Amino acid sequence: MLTASRFWIGLVAGLTLAQIVASALLSRGLVLTAISDSLSVLLYVALLRAFVQNAIHASGRLRAFWVMQAVGWFVSLANQG
Repeated sequence: MLTASRFWIGLVAGLTLAQIVASALLSRGLVLTAISDSLSVLLYVALLRAFVQNAIHASGRLRAFWVMQAVGWFVSLANQG
């Protein structure tokens, strides 16, 4: 597996684990909300980057698919922000 792929997989796994730990250990309130929202934004950014990267390397209909996926995740990121 490529080093870059390992990095992104590790990053997403780490962010997901951080979300699980924060949700388990913190009580409801402003701190948990801020951490959860921040981690969600970082996950959206990682997803958006992955789909844009796939769109760059694809061609034809496959590129259109990845571009539409990237646009959808960008809209979700904008909504989360």
